[in-house]
Amino acid sequence: MAWNNHLLKWNASEYGGIKTINLSPHKVWLPDIVLHNNAEELLPSGTLYLFKTKVILTSDGSCTWYAPTILRSSCNIDITYFPFDDQICELKFGSWTYHGLEVNIVQMRDTADLNFYMQSSEFELISAKAKRNVAKYSCCPEPYPDVTFFLHLRRKPGFFLYNIIIPCLVITSLAVLTFVLPPEIGERVTLVIESFLALSFVVLMVSDSVPVTSDNAPLITKFLIISMCQIGGALIANCISLNLYRKYRMPQWVRVVFLHYLARCLCINSGQPKDKIEKPSHLVKGRPAELTVLEDRKLSGTKPLGSPGGHSLKSPTHHHTALFRSTQDLPSKVTDGLAELAQSEINHEEHRANRQFWIFVSRVVDRVFLLIFSIAFVCSSCAIFAQVPDHYNLLFCCPEPYPDITFYVHMRRIPGFFLFNIIIPCMVVTSFSVLTFAFPPESGERVTLVIESFLAMSVVILNVSDSIPVTSDATPIIVKILLAAMFQIGGTLVANCISLNSYKKTEMPQWVRVFFLHYLARMLCINTGHPKANVRSTRRVDVKVEEFESNCIKLVGAKTFKPVNLSPSKLPATIAKPPSTLTKITEGISELARRSKKEEDAELDREFWIFVSKIADRLFLIIFSMVLLSSTGAILAQIPIYANSPFQ
Repeated sequence: MAWNNHLLKWNASEYGGIKTINLSPHKVWLPDIVLHNNAEELLPSGTLYLFKTKVILTSDGSCTWYAPTILRSSCNIDITYFPFDDQICELKFGSWTYHGLEVNIVQMRDTADLNFYMQSSEFELISAKAKRNVAKYSCCPEPYPDVTFFLHLRRKPGFFLYNIIIPCLVITSLAVLTFVLPPEIGERVTLVIESFLALSFVVLMVSDSVPVTSDNAPLITKFLIISMCQIGGALIANCISLNLYRKYRMPQWVRVVFLHYLARCLCINSGQPKDKIEKPSHLVKGRPAELTVLEDRKLSGTKPLGSPGGHSLKSPTHHHTALFRSTQDLPSKVTDGLAELAQSEINHEEHRANRQFWIFVSRVVDRVFLLIFSIAFVCSSCAIFAQVPDHYNLLFCCPEPYPDITFYVHMRRIPGFFLFNIIIPCMVVTSFSVLTFAFPPESGERVTLVIESFLAMSVVILNVSDSIPVTSDATPIIVKILLAAMFQIGGTLVANCISLNSYKKTEMPQWVRVFFLHYLARMLCINTGHPKANVRSTRRVDVKVEEFESNCIKLVGAKTFKPVNLSPSKLPATIAKPPSTLTKITEGISELARRSKKEEDAELDREFWIFVSKIADRLFLIIFSMVLLSSTGAILAQIPIYANSPFQ
C-alpha cells in the first residue's frame, strides 16, 4: 500500500541528504484496509497486520508499506462443469472506518502483480484483474470506495481424468461386453454386478473430491449416474436375453422376425434356409408328423396289432394258417416299432430344433443389445464431454533489486510403502488375470477371476487416490502402472470373450482346420491328437451313408423265402410283396444311421472347436504375458537412478 502523509515531510538537505527512512508501523498512521469477504479465523476482520514490517517513509511524505499476509476469502463455487470448471473468486479490499471523503482508495494498476506467483498443481491462475467500486450504505451518506480483485482460476483435470473418468469408462465398457460372452458360461450377470460394485468404489472416491453443494449437478456426477444407469440397463437386458432359453415351440412370427429379417439386418447367419425358417416347426417335409406315423404303420399293408380287423395270433384255425399269419405279423411288429422309434426321433428332433432356434434368438437379441448399449455408451459419453467449455489461456512496484537468500530443500521419497502395498499387489493382481488362459474353459471360473481382479484393482486405486497428492501437472508413475494394469485386465476379458465364443457347433471351415490345428498348433508345441491327414482333409459323411444304404438295399434283391409244400394261392397278400416292406424298413434304418452319423460329425466338430479355443488360450497367454512384462519394465525404467537407490 502507498499513501501520502503531509505531516511527515522534511527537507533532505537539512538532515544530511537523508531522503528515506524505515519506521515501525506503531509510530505512524496506517490505513485500516481490510478484506471484506474474509474467511480467516486467525485474522480478525481480515486485517493486514499479521507481519509487522516497517513502513518506508520518504522526505516528500510518501509512505509505502509492503505488508505480507495470508488471506483466506469466501468464494461462490460453480461446479457445473467439475472437474473442467472455471472459478471467479473476489478479493474485496476497503477501509472499515474511513469513508471516501477521508481515505480515497484506488488501485495502482488494472491487474495484480504475478511476477512472483507460485504455480498451483490443482488450479491455473488465468488472470487477476482489479476494479474500483464505490458503494453507499443506508447508515452513512458518505461514499465508501473499495478495490476488488477478480481471480480467474481454472481447475487442472488431469488427476480426475486418470483416476476417475478413465476407470469409469473401462468399467462401463466391461458391463457392455457381457453381451459378447456366451450364455452357457453362466458368468454374465456376475460381470455386471461386479462392474456395478467397482463403479460404487469410484463414486465413493468422487464423493470425497467434489465440493458439497446443491446449486448445480457436477458434470462428473452426471457421467457417473449415466454409467450406473447403463450398467443397470445391461443387467436388465441380460435377464431378458437369458430368459430366452426355452423348450416349447417357437411362434411363427418370432421365427420369421428374428431368424429371418432381424438376423439378416445384423449380418448373422442362421445356418438354415429361408423356407425352413418360414414354415411351421411341426411340419416335416410338408406333412404333419401324425400323418408320417400313420403312413409308417401302413408299410406292411395291415392294421396295427390288437386293432379291430387286425390279425391276431390266437385266431388261427390250423397250423399252416397260424404259421403264415405269424410270418405276416412279424413285419407289422417291426413296422410298429419303427413307427414308434421314428415318432420319438421326430419329437426329439423337433425339440432340439426349437431349442436351437431359441438359442439363436438369444444370440440375435444379444447382438441387438450390444449395438444399442454400445451406441448409448458412446453417445452419452460424447454428450457429456461435449459440455466441457472451450478454455482459452490469458497471461509489474519497484525497479530497485531486492536480494534474498533461498534454501533449496531436496527431499527424496522412500518408496518402500508404495512398493510393498501398491505396486507389488498390483502386479500380482494383473498376473492373476493373465493366468485365466491357463484354466480349462469348462471350469466356468475364468470370467469370474478376471472380474475379481478388476474389483481388486478398483480397491487399489481407491487406496492410491488417498495417498498421492492432488496434482495435474504430471502423471505419477504409480498412476501409469494402475492404468496399464486396468487396460490389461480389460484386454484379458475381451480375449476371454473371443476364446469362449469359439465353442461352436457348426462345421469348421477348411482354412481354420489347417491353420489352427496344423500350423499354429505346431508352432505352440500343442499335440492335436489327430494325424495330419485327418486334420487337413474334409470329411465326406454322405459317401459313407450312401455305402451303407447300398449295402442295405442289396438285401432286398435277395430271393424271397418260399415254404415247402405250400401253394402260392394260400399265402396272404401281404406276404407276397416282402421287397417293398423291407425297402421301407431299410430306408428307415438308413435315415437313423444318417442322423447318428451327423451327430457324431457334430461332436467331432465340437471337439475341433474346443481344441481351437485351447490354441487361442495358449496364444493369448503368451501375448498378455509379454505385454505384462514389457509394460511393467517400460514403466519401471522411468524411475530415476540415484546413488543409493535400490533400483541401481
